[in-house]
Amino acid sequence: MIRHYSAYDICSLATGYAEHGAIHLPGFLGPEELTRLRGTVDSMIEQPAACQTAEGRLTMRYLWREHAAVRDVLLQRAVAKPIAEIVGSRTLRFWFDLTFVHFGGSDGKAGIGTPWHHDVPTFSFRGDLMPSLWLALTPTDSTLSRLMFIDGSHRTNQGYYRSPELPKPPAGSEDGFVDLPDFDTLIANGTARVLTWDCQAGDAILLHPCTIHGARGNDGQGTHPRRIAMTTRWLGDDARFLPHSYERALKQPAVAQSRLMLGQRPHGDWFPLIYDRNG
Repeated sequence: MIRHYSAYDICSLATGYAEHGAIHLPGFLGPEELTRLRGTVDSMIEQPAACQTAEGRLTMRYLWREHAAVRDVLLQRAVAKPIAEIVGSRTLRFWFDLTFVHFGGSDGKAGIGTPWHHDVPTFSFRGDLMPSLWLALTPTDSTLSRLMFIDGSHRTNQGYYRSPELPKPPAGSEDGFVDLPDFDTLIANGTARVLTWDCQAGDAILLHPCTIHGARGNDGQGTHPRRIAMTTRWLGDDARFLPHSYERALKQPAVAQSRLMLGQRPHGDWFPLIYDRNG
């Protein structure tokens, strides 16, 4: 069973989300939901050809399209309702799932982590009501690629920061992005504050699309050598199809199949409506 939240809970969580850009939701997934998601991910790990691989990390996307167990868990009103209420959206559509498996490197050192970034430069939609729900499928801590956030960074972004995945434009040209600050230095001198939580399997973290976040590599040691987490993307009332690069957006699943026009709201089978406050 998905955890139920009272009106008082939602009010408190909404305040924290607005202030910090990320909030911890302990025990969000029940044992049955956790088992179903873990079972699907574990089966995919045994098929490395189906995953994107890097040293110390596997990545898989859009499991919901192929696996009924994932759809049954994620595409529930009980999942979408608290997200919508916390971020203040009347409706909420599911976009996609993105799973990261972190483990130790082959040389005995920690695997690669995830550099500081925010997600919006790679999104094909724009809007403030586009939260991500990060689900811990195994425990996380400081040695197990715990997710970290720059506290309040969703409120201080001066434009979109260039993603580590995006190349810089040619000299003398502009792409609408700015270089990411050196957050490690800002943290060290006290200018920026890290927000983070140890998570148990089944915990969730809800984050704003502009919140800067990252994770250090997994050292591959201990009782949980793999850190498995599934991020789910959601689209609220103000989401509009306004990609930074139309060519790049068309390479993403859902966008090409849905034939969205610029400025349009997401719709159709690839963006199922999961929650509507009006029923």
